Amino acid sequence: MRKILISVILMLGLTLPMMAQQEVIKPSEISKAVGFDVSPPLRDIPVIPSGKRDRSWKEGVVKNKLGTPDMRDLPLPEATPEDYRNAQTTMGERDGDLLQSFNGVGNLSYVLPPDTQGDVGPNHYMQMVNSSFAIWNKTGSIVYGPVDIKTLWNGFPGPWSGTNDGDPVVLYDEDADRWIASQFALPNYPNGPFYEMIAVSQTPDPTGSWYRYAFTFTNMPDYPKLGVWHDGYYLSVNSFTSGSLNYNGTGVAALDRAKMLVGDPSASMIFFTTSSGSDPYSFLPADCDGEPAPADSPALFGYMRDGNPDRLVLYKLIPDWTTPSNATFSQLVNLSPQTFSSSISGIPQKNTSVKLDELSNRLMYRLQYRNFGSYEVLVANHTVNVSGHAGIRWYELRNSGSGWQIYQQGTYSPDDTYRWMGSVAMNSYGDIALGYSASSTLLFPTIRFTGRRASDPLGEMTFAEQDIVAGGGSQTSSYERWGDYSMMSVDPSADSVFWYTQEYYTSTSEMNWKTRIGSFTFGVPMSATATASPDEICAGEPVQLNAEASGGSGSYTYSWTSVPPSFTSDLPNPVVNPAVTTRYDLTVTSGGSSANATVTVTVNPSPTIAVSNDMTACQGSVVRVIANATDNSSLLWTTQGDGTFLDPTDSRADYTPGPQDILAGSVTLTATALSAFGCPQAEDSMVLNIIPYPVAEAGATVETCGNEPAQLSGVATGNSAVLWTSAGDGSFNNSNLPNATYTPGPADLLAGSVNLTFTAIGNAPCADSSDYVTVSIVSSATMNAGPDITICAGETAQPVATGSSYSSVVWGTSGDGVFGNATSLSPSYNPGAGDISTGHAVLTISASGIGSCAGVADQLQLNINPLPQATAGNDTTICKTSSILVKGTVSNAASHLWSTSGNGTFLDASSLVTTYLPGTQDTVSGSVTLSMTALSQFDCGDVVASREVLFAACLGMETFGNASLKILPNPTTGKFSVEIDGLPDNLALTLSVSDAKGNQVISGQYRSSGNEFKTILDLSSQKKGIYLLRVSAGSDMTTAKIILR
Repeated sequence: MRKILISVILMLGLTLPMMAQQEVIKPSEISKAVGFDVSPPLRDIPVIPSGKRDRSWKEGVVKNKLGTPDMRDLPLPEATPEDYRNAQTTMGERDGDLLQSFNGVGNLSYVLPPDTQGDVGPNHYMQMVNSSFAIWNKTGSIVYGPVDIKTLWNGFPGPWSGTNDGDPVVLYDEDADRWIASQFALPNYPNGPFYEMIAVSQTPDPTGSWYRYAFTFTNMPDYPKLGVWHDGYYLSVNSFTSGSLNYNGTGVAALDRAKMLVGDPSASMIFFTTSSGSDPYSFLPADCDGEPAPADSPALFGYMRDGNPDRLVLYKLIPDWTTPSNATFSQLVNLSPQTFSSSISGIPQKNTSVKLDELSNRLMYRLQYRNFGSYEVLVANHTVNVSGHAGIRWYELRNSGSGWQIYQQGTYSPDDTYRWMGSVAMNSYGDIALGYSASSTLLFPTIRFTGRRASDPLGEMTFAEQDIVAGGGSQTSSYERWGDYSMMSVDPSADSVFWYTQEYYTSTSEMNWKTRIGSFTFGVPMSATATASPDEICAGEPVQLNAEASGGSGSYTYSWTSVPPSFTSDLPNPVVNPAVTTRYDLTVTSGGSSANATVTVTVNPSPTIAVSNDMTACQGSVVRVIANATDNSSLLWTTQGDGTFLDPTDSRADYTPGPQDILAGSVTLTATALSAFGCPQAEDSMVLNIIPYPVAEAGATVETCGNEPAQLSGVATGNSAVLWTSAGDGSFNNSNLPNATYTPGPADLLAGSVNLTFTAIGNAPCADSSDYVTVSIVSSATMNAGPDITICAGETAQPVATGSSYSSVVWGTSGDGVFGNATSLSPSYNPGAGDISTGHAVLTISASGIGSCAGVADQLQLNINPLPQATAGNDTTICKTSSILVKGTVSNAASHLWSTSGNGTFLDASSLVTTYLPGTQDTVSGSVTLSMTALSQFDCGDVVASREVLFAACLGMETFGNASLKILPNPTTGKFSVEIDGLPDNLALTLSVSDAKGNQVISGQYRSSGNEFKTILDLSSQKKGIYLLRVSAGSDMTTAKIILR
């Protein structure tokens, strides 16, 4: 069962804070004061002396803790080292100065606890305890009292009359210079209604008159705490149900401060409650010292919880005094402090076993607020377990504009002594003072204080702990109550002075407690102020630094440094000349104290400006010029020429050059930057070079013939180069020449014309300029005379020419022939004698071009093949028995051949000179025709020449009449014998052998012997063929054919 209960408690602990964070609470009660009057001056009110009171009911209420949030979490876990990991276990070494220490009001009413509380004003200290109060001047002399608290409300009619129920609070409203005092009234206890009595002084004098108010509560408003805020007085209570006095949650209230300060009886209260099952418990309202919070800042409330996790929670209350029902109360932030444990088993005392109540379940009064302008501060404290004994956890919360955060926190426990029931406050220097009770088995409860400077290491109390008064005894009452609170305040007229009030005993007793009021100081913190005159300059100007110091011993040393680091000085008022904005850090030292200050000298740089690099622009263009300026308020472009800016104040200005700019070829442009801070202006210049724009003229239309190059004549100015391009497929001899030539391509020729573009390439940044010309293409005349012609002499030639693109033709000859129609493509040509004689003539056809195109000519070779020529010799008469040597001639013949009309034979019919051996038919017929046929070598036909040979019976032929001629062997391969029988004796013979051409190869003279003749001849050295042997004797001759193989 115990485990289940713990789990439920843990789940509630986790759930309740989240629920509270989301909840916006609306008012549960809105009421006006149920009682109001203006008192006589306090000093004139009849005094009600302090005396013993029956306060047993108070113990009953406080002990009725069932259902309060802190009791729901019981048993609390034991403290662990993590809870006091960062505890301060050593004491500070500096000493504060105890200025005053005097007795406050003692236990005149014989009650527990005293609820010790007091505050300091410009001239008074006012303390309230259960159930008395008194007023002192600031030297500790009593001014008023002590008297019963109800003296303040004496004569204030209402059901509260005669009550003096305690839980008092007194505050000095520094901003209004007024006092506020309160206690509750329980006239119908334990039943309601219950009342909170609040009095506001009419003047700064607490002994004067007071505006007295009574506000009613349905449930008992226990443990009321007040706080001062700019738009209201704020109250927190722990509510207990009327009659049963069961815990009923916490309550917070806004009281209409503006009306209460002027004594308006209609002052109202807006009251909020949190349920008994919610997380918050024992809220403290923020109480403002010094400068009020910003006008739009909501009132703040805080509480702490030892749970899972440990937390420090702030709420905000936003009142609406016009429509109070619109007021809201909601969680502002849930902060996570260093873990802590509030589980403490009482506070031990010297010489008794009785322990005191540690009251560690809540924040201790006050939740003090300060406004430092650039940030806001809250300080708070509560009692924690530090390794088995009580210590004080304290906090400084800050809001620098991004929300409240824990700026620093510390746990003060320099030794094993128990320290509890603390109160903490901060002065305007940022110094913090912490007052508390200290006790142990070796120490009677003692009132002590410690503190720290604003500049000390975070989380540490650096001043040594000091006694305001040492305890002289212990409390032995079984009620164990101590406190329930104490009060640390700051003197509004001497801000370095803290005032603290707390209870103690001068001797051991059941409840004869005393109170003590003490004032102390940590001294006026040494301060330093750094100024610069002037604190804003232009670069290069001097600045006077000034150091002022206060506090300390009055004897100072100075040390200046700078950021960025470029300067040091030990003079109080050095002169500097910073180049850039510089922070000057001042440290002033006096004895063992030092103070720091800084001043920043803002160095406004002189304007800088940089314009575009020199530029080149094309004539007629608008030029964008750019100036980059810094630290300038304005910019202005000017020109030395006559051009104009579209907007001379534009850093990206457009400039149009004027005629003089163009004529000069350049112009200087200047941009001036005027300082944004009154510093000297800056300027920069650039040169704008103006380039003439290019002009291209391609020339007049050009006519060309066929693919003949067209001569172009472009003209360009203001250009860096030229370029010809073609819309066709022709080619340029050099496209980068103005007077280039263009040779048309096939597509150009087919189209009959082509456009050529002539581009003048601009000098950067000018664009190119182009023009075009049309080339008209007239087709060139073409002419083909035809193939060479070959004819035979006596024939007519017929050339056939072809051509195109001509206007006329005419034929001509290199010879002496005649054309039938010389202007025809295909005339007839009759060769002349000269043509035939030379065997050829050149025939030329000339064609005239169309238009300007040149004419063309072509020629052919006329070859005239001669007719073959042949001669056979003259007619002749030979002896019948004789052969005849014939000689023919031929010319222009590819071959020739002898032929006979008879039956004789030629030794070689294909030889022009050969021997013809007549046949019997020849001799019988008495004649024969021998013909020489010449066969044309040019296919020009054959020619035959003839001669007639007549045969006669010649004399002398009888010499060989009876002779016989033998040639052996025949055919022969070389040697052969010639034998003749039947010859006269000693007959002179001539023998010769001739080849087929009549060339004599053997010849010799011989004689017969007896009637015969015989010899050997040799043809071995001759070519094979037919040879003719001729034997003659005188005029007689006979022949024989020899075949040589």
